[in-house]
Amino acid sequence: IIFHQTGPVDLSQRRILESAQKASKAVWLFLGPNSDWNYIGQAGYGVKLNGAQGQNLVQGRINEGFQLFAGDALSQSELYDLPPVAVPFAELQCSPAIVSLYSQQLDRLSTSIPLLAFTQGSIGRKAFFFGEGIWRWRMATFQRDQSTQSFDALISRCVQYLTESGKQKALAVNAEKSYKEGTDISIGAEL
Repeated sequence: IIFHQTGPVDLSQRRILESAQKASKAVWLFLGPNSDWNYIGQAGYGVKLNGAQGQNLVQGRINEGFQLFAGDALSQSELYDLPPVAVPFAELQCSPAIVSLYSQQLDRLSTSIPLLAFTQGSIGRKAFFFGEGIWRWRMATFQRDQSTQSFDALISRCVQYLTESGKQKALAVNAEKSYKEGTDISIGAEL
């Protein structure tokens, strides 16, 4: 379930968030200036924002040690070509279970503050984008490459990570236990 800037008065989104959390569903939160940070901080997602005073414009900085999934991340040189995103100018506190794929870089100052991050646990997998304007990345990718393939691959890989079951098999084969003679056979496999 993907949420974009859950607001302070949006009770329907709160109900859906609470239901998703109770059911251990995967959730991707895009949090920005219009998000209800007080609610998010109390809802058990492991993130809290203190003292928000306006916004900063930041670039993404890749975390070379990220290991939750491999491939399909935008490279550091690609990130430098993308427009900045707006993040709250505040202290962002995150649980140690939250792992950044990209952290925030303000001008030449690299930080450990997450920009795109993930977690997994007993309440399901979660993803967080702590900013506003990721849509500009897709537009800039198209302008640069005449294709959105690299951006779309990143988003697809994030969604794939969120929706994977926890089962780690090298090869999963989908086939019937037996087949009658003379029938067409279709066997599917997933690696």
